[in-house]
Amino acid sequence: METVLIVGSTGNIGIAAAHGALQPGRKVLAVVRSQASADKLIKAVGSADGITTVVADVTSDTGIKGVVDRVRAGELPAFQHVYACGELPSC
Repeated sequence: METVLIVGSTGNIGIAAAHGALQPGRKVLAVVRSQASADKLIKAVGSADGITTVVADVTSDTGIKGVVDRVRAGELPAFQHVYACGELPSC
């Protein structure tokens, strides 16, 4: 099973990306700003099946590191693909 990490998953493009990624054999790990954003995504997609949401601030190094640390700890699914629908800070 492959997982697509989607950053910026609750805007129009992000929701479309989540729809596209949710096909047989794939799941989505959606990074969202708040639980309200997660609820918006689930409502737009129509189901929470195959979607794991995580609240994080990707504009900070600690927010990104927190997601990666949780993946490494097995708290979140490992991902094989990344789709960024927003502006990320420069590294």
